[in-house]
Amino acid sequence: TGLVVSYLRRLWALRRSPPGSPFPRRQLMRGERVRDEADLGERGAVWWSRVAVVVGIVAVGALARLPTLRFPLDQDGSVFAYVAKVWSEGGVPYRDVWDHKPPLIYLAYRALFFVAPPGAYDVNLTLRLSSLACDLATALAVLALCWRLFDFRRGALAALLCVCFTAAPFLQDEAFQPERLTTLLTVAGLLAAVEYVRRRKLWISGLSGLLFGLALVTKQVAAPVGALTWAWLTWEVLRSRGRGGWRRVLAHSLAMALGVVVPWAVCFAYFAARGALAGFSCRMPASSSSSMSCMPCSTTWTH
Repeated sequence: TGLVVSYLRRLWALRRSPPGSPFPRRQLMRGERVRDEADLGERGAVWWSRVAVVVGIVAVGALARLPTLRFPLDQDGSVFAYVAKVWSEGGVPYRDVWDHKPPLIYLAYRALFFVAPPGAYDVNLTLRLSSLACDLATALAVLALCWRLFDFRRGALAALLCVCFTAAPFLQDEAFQPERLTTLLTVAGLLAAVEYVRRRKLWISGLSGLLFGLALVTKQVAAPVGALTWAWLTWEVLRSRGRGGWRRVLAHSLAMALGVVVPWAVCFAYFAARGALAGFSCRMPASSSSSMSCMPCSTTWTH
């Protein structure tokens, strides 16, 4: 999107007179017009080459995952699908049906089944295609992240490695898992953090915190990455501003913390209003074994 916008802006700039020029565009010297057109042509060629690279990465990722579309539905995917089904029929997770995962994965399944109802579409195919889309989106986010940090070539290489590695059969045995969605949200949070370092806008640091908060509501494994990202942001601010940057550090720390807290606050408010706060709070321990041991007796164990 950024490349398209940049390209359109350059096209528009060619139609306007240079700043401070008293002559209309048609009266400019032919040599300047030729130079502008040559520069535009070169940039256009670079743009199309990058588009071709992105299309190639997407094609490789899709082709590498075609055999996985025939894999059977895994146990965890069945559990998540059942919880989403009960939720869509008026039940509430952690009250009428219980599983120890955070709630965002059930919401994602519910959204998928709203687009592709299980009665009209094959559930396994829906989840496999969603997993494919999530992996490709993650690879493109990795490309954008490494492009910001390094250059386009390294970003493209990182994205290619990402789609090839995540296509391994041992990672594709399970369909649409929380780890996939967590990875996408985590990379997006990193990308927002890099953009904050570049632009120094506090709302961008809050967006980064929100993305990490959503990743945590999907799977808590994103917590160390979020903590390291905050430490990196703090180091970047202090490196550029010295001791005078502590006020800025406090500001972006509060913005990130607020972004992380918002998804959890929404979850607590939702489940408290529907009488499921006890079950939701019971799944807060990090290990699934401890969560299973405190499972409320009145709920249904979906396994």
